[in-house]
Amino acid sequence: WIAGNSIGTNLRGNAALANLAGINGRGSTIDISGNLISGNTGSGIGVIGTNWTIRANRIGCDSSGATALPNGGGITVSSYSTATTDSIFIGGNAAADGNLISGNDESGVLIEGVGTSNVTLSQNCIGLAASGSSALPNDGSGVWITDGAHHARVQFNLLSGNKQSGISLDGGTMSAPHDIIVRANRIGTDRTGTVALMNQTGGIAINKSPSNLIGGTESGDGNLISGNASYGISIFGKESAYNFIQGNLIGTDSGGAHLLLNGDNITATGITAADASNLVIGGASPAAGNVIEGSMACIKCTGADSNLIAGNRLGSTGCASYGLHLVSSNGNIISSNIVNRNATAGIRLARCRNNAIFANLIGVTETGALVKGPDFAAVEMFRSPGNVIGGTLVGQGNTLGGSRQFGIVLNQSDSNLVAGNFIGTDASGIARLGNGTSGILVSNSLGNVIGGAGIENHIAFNKKSAIGVDGTGTTVVSANAIYENGFGIDLNTA
Repeated sequence: WIAGNSIGTNLRGNAALANLAGINGRGSTIDISGNLISGNTGSGIGVIGTNWTIRANRIGCDSSGATALPNGGGITVSSYSTATTDSIFIGGNAAADGNLISGNDESGVLIEGVGTSNVTLSQNCIGLAASGSSALPNDGSGVWITDGAHHARVQFNLLSGNKQSGISLDGGTMSAPHDIIVRANRIGTDRTGTVALMNQTGGIAINKSPSNLIGGTESGDGNLISGNASYGISIFGKESAYNFIQGNLIGTDSGGAHLLLNGDNITATGITAADASNLVIGGASPAAGNVIEGSMACIKCTGADSNLIAGNRLGSTGCASYGLHLVSSNGNIISSNIVNRNATAGIRLARCRNNAIFANLIGVTETGALVKGPDFAAVEMFRSPGNVIGGTLVGQGNTLGGSRQFGIVLNQSDSNLVAGNFIGTDASGIARLGNGTSGILVSNSLGNVIGGAGIENHIAFNKKSAIGVDGTGTTVVSANAIYENGFGIDLNTA
């Protein structure tokens, strides 16, 4: 039991008297509590062993918790050999057990190595002063998990103010970290969840790291990921497959009703995914959906295939250019999202194939109330062939209303199916949810099918026309219900 010491400082805890490292060693069943561990050249604590408990320490700061007295790094938990480092608890179940890990020259907590597993971080403050209301940054990430460390839990922590990400799950130079659970944290805000105290590169960075859970579907599992400098969550690399992002508030305050963006008012993105496949963002159960805000996009996917994006609220408080923006991304399912108040398009696909977009509400709420729709289009496709908007089964139709211009735009996009949708109205066929120009615009596109026997679209109350066609190409328009628009079908749109 190591308790009540000043390690690396004078007894007053206000000046560094460096050791090579604060506490460093191998062993099992070790309790480190109530120490000031600061000012050391290497890590404040280096852990190799099993059944360590590290609680109620101040690591990297002075005794007041307000001024940095940096260690090289805060806590390093490591094993690259067959000798495992296992069952390490940093913090505790009660708030009083949490460590203050701030002001260090590298990351607050580094968890590394294929032999490292079952590390739990709980109730810690990482990157802020003891007050929780001002930054006292670690120069790296708040928590950095790398090189094959696995089955860690990061929960109930305040991770803000760090000079890199709040949390980094990084494949590094060896094998990827995996099976990490990140739940119930505040990342990028103060203790109240209402003031931004940004991590300077972003909230959570997942790089070449598969099979992790960010949030969850049980009450209280979701993270608040807001106020960070760039992105809320970044997922990069084909190795970053099978990550689940569920139940989080991203880009809002802790109440979910006010903007607290990750990034500025031009470039902020809630979730960005590049070259990552088989992600689940949201899910089928109501508790799985995320609330996501951004200024550039709530969600942007580039080269990201075979993902499920479902049950999320995108742009509800009104800011993003796009609710969901897919670029060169194929085979995704986009279902049951509520997408509102977007400056350009609710859902935009550019150079994408074989995606299914169904049962979404764009420009309307789940109660059918009309809110501000996108300025350009509810669904926009650019050079995107072979997609389905709506579907052939009952309940797969999208409800698309309130756009300043169009419900759907097919621009240089061939062989798409538009079926079973409610465009300018809802399933009752009575609600007036008209779009400002046309329900559907087909421009310079070939082989698209709009409606059909048993899969008709209901297109009503649109100001200029239900369907406008310009350019050359073949479009099949069949068995739709078209009423109370300016024109029914306008062939002179060009």
